[in-house]
Amino acid sequence: MTVEKIGTGTQRERDAAINANFEALDTGKLDKTSADSDYAKKSTTLSGYGITDAYTKTETDNKISAVVSSLQWKPSVETYADIATTYPNPADGWTVNVNDTDITYRYTGSSWIAISANSIPIATSDTDGKMSAAMAAKLNGISEGANNYTLPTATASVLGGVKIGSNININSDVISVNNASTTQKGVVQLIDSSVTEDYTKAPTAAAMKRTWELASGKQNPETTLSGYGITDAYTKTEVDNKITEAVAGAAAVLKTEFTASSANWGTLSDGYYPFTLAASGKHFLGMYRTNGSTYESVMVDAVESGSNIIIQSTEKFAGFILTI
Repeated sequence: MTVEKIGTGTQRERDAAINANFEALDTGKLDKTSADSDYAKKSTTLSGYGITDAYTKTETDNKISAVVSSLQWKPSVETYADIATTYPNPADGWTVNVNDTDITYRYTGSSWIAISANSIPIATSDTDGKMSAAMAAKLNGISEGANNYTLPTATASVLGGVKIGSNININSDVISVNNASTTQKGVVQLIDSSVTEDYTKAPTAAAMKRTWELASGKQNPETTLSGYGITDAYTKTEVDNKITEAVAGAAAVLKTEFTASSANWGTLSDGYYPFTLAASGKHFLGMYRTNGSTYESVMVDAVESGSNIIIQSTEKFAGFILTI
């Protein structure tokens, strides 16, 4: 397209140049190729844009017509219970509005079902339904990405996730550590005794120290009672002193001889002969029978009665008595 230059000249010449430019402009537009013209056009259909998730006007009208044509409206009733009495033999498609709830019901051929929007209940954890205002407010209050949580790794200062190691049991969501044995690591119960036969527990440090001290002492054993802390026995010196004191303070032993006819023997009574000896402060030690040139001890009953010693014997015999 050629453009005329509008310069100096007469008014007539300038007007002619302007008209020539307009004609050239119109001619240029008309000379555009059909490809250029098609490029400028916009599609007017869903398919023109490749849209597949929407209904066309025709498809929408057809669906509405199908729904509406299947509804046969009947006069409304006051309550839902009135439907059964007012329309005892309904046909498929009969539609009735209930006045007290303003819910519309349609007969499906087997039962009356609610079809109006106000019949949809509020959703619960068990039943689908509409979202309440409170539910919407709660949902709007959840920050974006609130459930995008990653459990951190546990550290000395951060709570987090850890992996289960060996020798650990998980039973009914409870974590427990196995007991230690000669073949595996685990829990060991301590005992604070250095003298025990319980081989299922480990001694504490204090018990080990006492055991070491005891073992160390055994390598250099004590030679005295006090060295072992023994208090219920006498030392040699104490025993010797006690014997010396006992001998020095002991009373003399008295030997009293008698015969079978001595006046000490009494009359037989209940199978026993009483033998009475003046004690004079002495105590009975034993009674002996003469047997030839020897003496033998005799088992008798002896009691101290007042200042006398009374002996019971089944027979009379010769011998002697020791008193102290």
